[in-house]
Amino acid sequence: MKPTTPTPDDRLLIDYFYLPKTPVRQTRQKYRRKPKGPVTPDPEPLPEPRKKRYRLEKVAGGFRVCTGDLDADVPTLIEIRTAYDVRRGNALKKYDPADFDLSDKDFTITGRGVEVTEGGENRMVVKVLDRDFELSVTGFDEKRDVLVNINVKEAEDAAQI
Repeated sequence: MKPTTPTPDDRLLIDYFYLPKTPVRQTRQKYRRKPKGPVTPDPEPLPEPRKKRYRLEKVAGGFRVCTGDLDADVPTLIEIRTAYDVRRGNALKKYDPADFDLSDKDFTITGRGVEVTEGGENRMVVKVLDRDFELSVTGFDEKRDVLVNINVKEAEDAAQI
């Protein structure tokens, strides 16, 4: 006599693992209704971002201003105002000459393609002579944050300074 292979019993553990057999219903796809009212036109594409005329970088004990994007206009004059950052209020208005003076011998101002036309206390005016320019100012207290405000002036504005 041949041994028989046992057939699986699906009802063996039905008391412990019971799942009702329900027919699987096909769910209908939900369609979005079209909004009533006027159709809004597509938004206009965003304009291209402005080209950067200069770049401001942090260096040890100071900052550096250099050429920005290659296809941007080169500024004629750059007015730079600096101050140590404060917790409250406008740091430039709260500048104290006891903090620093850019005309001191402690500060090192180096440049390429620029000429410093005015300088003193916390302000300097720089004339840009070359498209590839760079100005570095070092000598600030490295334990304090330096706020640098740059205003670009054009040839018409140069007479007012």
